[in-house]
Amino acid sequence: MNVAFVSNVVYPFVKGGAEKRIYEVGRRLAADGHEITVYGRHFWDGPATMAYEDMTLRAVAPSADLYEGERRSITEAIDFSVRLLPELQPALSDREHDLVVASVFPYFPVLSSKLATLGNGVPLVTTWHEVWRSYWSEYLGRLAPFGRGVEFATARTPQHPIAISDVTASRLAEIGPPREEIEIVPNGIDVDRIRSAPVPDDGYDVLFAGRLIEHKNVDVLLDAFDAVGPDHDATLGIVGDGPESDALRTHAQSLDCSERIDFLGFLDDYDDVLGQMLAADVFVSPSARSFSTFRTCWRRWSASRWQSS
Repeated sequence: MNVAFVSNVVYPFVKGGAEKRIYEVGRRLAADGHEITVYGRHFWDGPATMAYEDMTLRAVAPSADLYEGERRSITEAIDFSVRLLPELQPALSDREHDLVVASVFPYFPVLSSKLATLGNGVPLVTTWHEVWRSYWSEYLGRLAPFGRGVEFATARTPQHPIAISDVTASRLAEIGPPREEIEIVPNGIDVDRIRSAPVPDDGYDVLFAGRLIEHKNVDVLLDAFDAVGPDHDATLGIVGDGPESDALRTHAQSLDCSERIDFLGFLDDYDDVLGQMLAADVFVSPSARSFSTFRTCWRRWSASRWQSS
C-alpha cells in the first residue's frame, strides 16, 4: 500500500506528539514493505523531496514560524493548506497513493486533503489528538467562534476518523461523526527502547517534559515547586522549549528555589529524554488540555517496572 501522511510539521525536524506519531507509524509501515510519503513543510536540510528512514519526505511549502506570539499561527496553517492542494491532488489523480492520513491540527490541511481526494476515490483518514470545544474561548478570546467553526467544519467533513483515546472519541462524537464510526488507536510506547535508555547518574526529583506553551501550565508547576521544594530538598528539571521559554526562565529566577530549577531545553536525542524520565522520582504534566496515551502508558509501565524490580 502507498500511504500519504499530511502534516505541516515533520518529526524529528520539529518535535511534537502528533508528528512523532506519524514518524513512528510511518517507519514501521515502511519496514513492512509499504510506500510512505510525508507531505509537510521544508524544515529539513536537503532537497525538497528526499528519502529519510525508508520514507519519502515531500516539502510542499517552505519552513515557517509556527507561532504568532504565544499561539499557533492561523496564517501559517492556511498558507500550508493552500500550497498542499496543488501538490497532493495530482498525485492522487495519478494514483500515486492509496490512502491519505491527515493529522487534524491545525484543521485546514484536513480540508485541503479532502478536496484533493474528491473524484479519485482515495480514502481520507484523520487522526484526532484533541477536541477543543469550549477551550477556544480561552485560547482565541473574541475570535473563538472562528476556531469553533473551523473545528466543527473539520469534524463534519466526510472522513474515516481515528481518535487517540476514548475521551477524544466521545468529544468528537458530540460535534461530528457518530461514536460508532470513530476508531480508537492509542499512541504506542516502545517499552524496549525505554528499558535500554541511558539513565543519568543525577536525576531530578521532579521532571516536566514538553513544549513550553501557555496551556502546559509550567508556570503553575514552578509556583507549586517553589512552595514545597525547600521542605524536601528537591530539584526540578524542565525538558523542552517553546514560545514561553524566556518568560518561564525569568519567572523561575524570581523564585526562592531558583537554584534548584534547571531548564534543559530540547534534547536532540530522544533516548536522553527517556533517561531523564527514568531517573526522575516524579513526572509532572500540568497541561490544561493534553492527556495523552503516552503518559497513561508511561505511568502504567513505570508502575509495573518498579513493582517487578
